[in-house]
Amino acid sequence: MPIYEYKCKNCLNSFEVYKPINKKDDKEKCPICESYETDRLLSQFSSNSNMCNISYSSGG
Repeated sequence: MPIYEYKCKNCLNSFEVYKPINKKDDKEKCPICESYETDRLLSQFSSNSNMCNISYSSGG
């Protein structure tokens, strides 16, 4: 289940919520002030990849 990040417009608290993708647009209540005036934030993600050694050739 994805983690969504939110920020409260009322108290400026940032918080995370686990919820299904089909519920991603539902408003969330701030756990501090209980306001529903929250915005979903764009989250950064990380990737663990071993494909760092990419070589390029310039043909010819």
